[in-house]
Amino acid sequence: METSSATSVLRLRIGVVLLFIWWVPIWIIGPQLANVLGLDPNHTRIIIMLIQTIIGFIGAIIVGKQVAVIVRKNPFKKMPGVIWKALRYGSIG
Repeated sequence: METSSATSVLRLRIGVVLLFIWWVPIWIIGPQLANVLGLDPNHTRIIIMLIQTIIGFIGAIIVGKQVAVIVRKNPFKKMPGVIWKALRYGSIG
């Protein structure tokens, strides 16, 4: 496996993990966390939502850059399969 491919797959996986973190409703634990820390539940929930949104944007940027490289090298019809193989097996081919 080439270094550039490994780096690309690593970035793709990191981006997908960040998108997953953005998608999971972590903000639901805001009131419980606020009670433990003695903070306002509404402010805590908003802060969690903002942090989660920033994480999602970062993940989308990372994934978007890697998918753009994959799209340039492969036909559009084969793109989902190539991305799946990269995520699952760690090689772009």
